[in-house]
Amino acid sequence: MNFLKEHNVFLKILSLLIAIFLWSFVLLSENPIKTQTFSNQTVQEIGIEALEERGLIMVNAEQAKITLKVTGTSKDMANLTASDIIAQVDLSNIQEAGVYYIQPGITVQKTIESVSFQPRRLQINIENVITKEVPVKVTTMNTLQENQLIEDLSPSKQTIKITGAESVVNTVNYALLTVDLENITKNKAQTCRVALYTEEDALVDSDFVKPEVETLDVTVGLNQVKSVKLNVNIVSSATLNKDLVVATIAPEQVRVYGKEDALSQLNSISLGSIDLANVSADGEEHSFTIKLPDGVKLMEGEPKQARVKLSMKDGVSRTLTVTDITLEDTSQSTEKEVYLQNASLDVEIEGKANVMANIKPENLHVNVKVDLSTLDLGTHDVPCEISCDVNGVKIVNENPTIKVVVMQKEEENIGS
Repeated sequence: MNFLKEHNVFLKILSLLIAIFLWSFVLLSENPIKTQTFSNQTVQEIGIEALEERGLIMVNAEQAKITLKVTGTSKDMANLTASDIIAQVDLSNIQEAGVYYIQPGITVQKTIESVSFQPRRLQINIENVITKEVPVKVTTMNTLQENQLIEDLSPSKQTIKITGAESVVNTVNYALLTVDLENITKNKAQTCRVALYTEEDALVDSDFVKPEVETLDVTVGLNQVKSVKLNVNIVSSATLNKDLVVATIAPEQVRVYGKEDALSQLNSISLGSIDLANVSADGEEHSFTIKLPDGVKLMEGEPKQARVKLSMKDGVSRTLTVTDITLEDTSQSTEKEVYLQNASLDVEIEGKANVMANIKPENLHVNVKVDLSTLDLGTHDVPCEISCDVNGVKIVNENPTIKVVVMQKEEENIGS
């Protein structure tokens, strides 16, 4: 009894501890401690505005992620989600470009016992923001209609400024605008997206560099394409009509381009004139430079010269009156004599136009041979031979004849 009285305080304390232990044991048995892992938790960057004010930019290729282990009672863990955890890295104190290793701050918006994370520090890459001017180039996609040709592609700006991280900006060599040619029918401006490229023509696809404008207009200047025939003016001579000459032009036509108003009235191109007075041979060729009107040009690959071949029509006929007639008595008769009833003969000839144009009656000869021993006195149609001293002439007359007069020779008076 005295012992209990003397140690009353001690016993009370001991009883309290035991009660607490028993109560904790009961609680832990019903709501045990648990650890939960949250992988790939995104780390938010704060202080970006402060970097921008200092002309700096963070150039991490990917947003930082960490893995967290959160410890707490089962009841608390049951209500905890990834959205209750905020991971942040503060960049506001960075003053210059460089590589920094910064520990993120973790805020859990629910009751927990403890939290740990990996990695403990994050690598942050900071660069200076620079601006430079690059040229604007234009390219095309798809194709125009068959009768169209691009004259020029004119961007609304020849250069633009780009701004961003120094290492990325320095890789950019030019800005490229791509014009879609499909369904373009007339001169017009097309709005094109600005894309950045390296000197090696590789696309710079980076969020760390921006052009001053996202789009630019490109004026598409169109030319029309047209096939136009070539022609030549043949001038008749005094003896050769142009209708008797066929001109073959090579090429027959050429493809040209120009503005629509320049081509609308262009139906043919004249090479010039050929005077048949200066032409003598069949198959003669003449060369001409193709001269185009103002505002019209030859398509690439088209010849700059044309050749004109003159072919004389064959089967052209003429009738000439021939006076060169030779009359011969093969019998050498002493009783009869023979005369031509007419001193000329109409001869029909045929040949190429150039030959027919230049032949003269003097080039034709008629030879008449008669055997007076077989002919009575009077008028007779006798055969004759017609010849020509010009090549390429055909005598059309079939079985030609000529009238001759056979008379008795008068006796010669013997002088006294």
